[in-house]
Amino acid sequence: QLAAAHAKECARQQEMCKRVICRMLLQYLSKAWQQFVEAIMSTKQRRKTVQRVLVRMQHQNLAAAFSLYCTHVSTQVCQKITCSRILLRMKQSQLSQKFIKWKESTGDALRYQRIFNRTIRIWQKICCTKAWVKWSQVLQIALQAQDDSRLKCEQLLRFVSKRQCSTDDACR
Repeated sequence: QLAAAHAKECARQQEMCKRVICRMLLQYLSKAWQQFVEAIMSTKQRRKTVQRVLVRMQHQNLAAAFSLYCTHVSTQVCQKITCSRILLRMKQSQLSQKFIKWKESTGDALRYQRIFNRTIRIWQKICCTKAWVKWSQVLQIALQAQDDSRLKCEQLLRFVSKRQCSTDDACR
């Protein structure tokens, strides 16, 4: 009986040791599982934190890039306005210079036109004077020729009439 009791006691103790070992293993497994879950949770937490940081950095980079873009655009607009003003001033300067040259050339053209008209009038007067002189000479020559013709006609008539009279006298 003692041996049976002892065997029973040994079996109970072994059973108890198995349960204690099983309980310890379950506790270790539970702790390991909890550590695993905590590790995953902390990893998820770190991922979220890293993701938030990255998103914030992206937003900051995006905001900085957009801010840089806005600055660039405003700079471009200012430069365009400045360039257009400069070009406008240059055009106005060129236009005023061209207007002055136009006025000068127009003044010169008017002066040349007046000189040309005066020269034409002088030439016309000279031509008219020459034509008048020539016409006067031709007229004098014509009048002289007419006078000469009349004198010759008168002489011829006198000569003819004298002859007729003498032939008439001879015929009578």
